[in-house]
Amino acid sequence: MDRAPGGGPAQGLDLGFFTQEQLHSFFKENKSELSSTEEPERLLRCLRDYDIITQEEYGKVSRTAERLDREEALYTVLDRLGTEELHVIKGFWSCAFKGFILECNPTLQRLQHRLLEMLDLVEVKEEERWEEQEEETGTATPLMSFWPPPPQQDITAGHLYFSIDRHSPAPPSPGP
Repeated sequence: MDRAPGGGPAQGLDLGFFTQEQLHSFFKENKSELSSTEEPERLLRCLRDYDIITQEEYGKVSRTAERLDREEALYTVLDRLGTEELHVIKGFWSCAFKGFILECNPTLQRLQHRLLEMLDLVEVKEEERWEEQEEETGTATPLMSFWPPPPQQDITAGHLYFSIDRHSPAPPSPGP
């Protein structure tokens, strides 16, 4: 797992690499594990502060004394969250992966690590695709390496223009 300079969990996973659908699917797959999280108080307070759960839901879970009853109450809250709009789930993960919450919650640390592994798998699949392309065609170029094209400047006419074909730039447009 990535570590911060002090040895604790890395701060703030950039969720921008994932679609809202991927985050929602990951949430649904891990609801049971989330409901059994150790010491969920910090997470619950953060979720309440960001209006992801209601004050009533926060109170119901936090007042529950027995561990199994608490897990059931937390699962009920998570189950309701799973039916919300996708941006709510992204907000949930943003709260769950805050450094001060991760530092005392091994369950969330494991889930963050699994999510990072998913990202690595995507990168590995892209690399494999490029290797296959290279074997088939003799060249492998990531699609995004050509876009956006770098600006080219025609020094003689003082025009700045873009070219899609990197090997033969477009001619400058005629002057006024």
